[in-house]
Amino acid sequence: MAEWGLAHPSMATDALVDLLAELREVTEFPVLIAVDGHNSLYEPTEYASEGRTLAAEDLTIPAAFHCLGREGFRCVRACKPGAVACDL
Repeated sequence: MAEWGLAHPSMATDALVDLLAELREVTEFPVLIAVDGHNSLYEPTEYASEGRTLAAEDLTIPAAFHCLGREGFRCVRACKPGAVACDL
């Protein structure tokens, strides 16, 4: 999936989101999703839309990696047997 996304730049975001969704469902072996600089995925962006600056969760790629929400850890974003490790 990752190679296909790299070969088709216009669909790369969809490929990444689908890959993360599939990795979260793997049950045959543990999966580790590691993100460097995870806190950057929660920072304000410089992207504007409709007269306002978009929050990171409004952007597809940062939102795909959001494991933490206002209420804490989001289990729906967890891997079945595995973990998400983040370097803040």
